[in-house]
Amino acid sequence: MFNSQAAVPSRVCLVVPCYNEAARLDSQVFRSYLASHSSVRFLFVDDGSTDNTVAVLKDLCEGYEDRAAYLQCT
Repeated sequence: MFNSQAAVPSRVCLVVPCYNEAARLDSQVFRSYLASHSSVRFLFVDDGSTDNTVAVLKDLCEGYEDRAAYLQCT
């Protein structure tokens, strides 16, 4: 039988693909989520955006380096 008290806390890593999404990325939403859910990690993957998506992602991840990161593909 499963013993929930002995269970390791679950962790979730969300991979978020981004391509020219600067206008749609709401950093306040992600920051609020990161602040209230310590078991969630975000990995944003930019696939060669031509807008300022990378700048938005960099700002979004600032201060949450242990739980949010971005990968820039070219």
